Amino acid sequence: MLCVSLSETNPVKLLKIVPKYQMAEIRMDLMSLSSEGIQAIFSSHKNLIATCRKGKYNDNEREIQLLKAIDAGACYVDVEIDGDETVRKEVIAHAQSKNCKIILSYHDFESTPEYPDLIDIIDNCIEEGAHVTKIATMV
Repeated sequence: MLCVSLSETNPVKLLKIVPKYQMAEIRMDLMSLSSEGIQAIFSSHKNLIATCRKGKYNDNEREIQLLKAIDAGACYVDVEIDGDETVRKEVIAHAQSKNCKIILSYHDFESTPEYPDLIDIIDNCIEEGAHVTKIATMV
């Protein structure tokens, strides 16, 4: 199955694009979504990943966005392993209660950790409850 990361910022346009793909990551941090918008997007397709990266929203706002996406039907939720621990644990617990799969991700856009460190990251993600571990680094 092919998964694409969609960065469309217009929710109406996004709803037209999503059906073209088997699976898509929705970058909520690039949009300004109402509760209704989140509901419309994540209930429109059975294979959507809810992602809300650091930057536009503070940790509390990101948590709220992700919880709403889970409630609306997100298939996966992507949370940073090195993010706020309280937020991560609350999002994971909510996802588990809704049968939403968990992606724990690690990002380092300046370097790539050594192989043993990458294995430690993967092990840590699995211990935290990840169904999928995602590592994005500088190559």
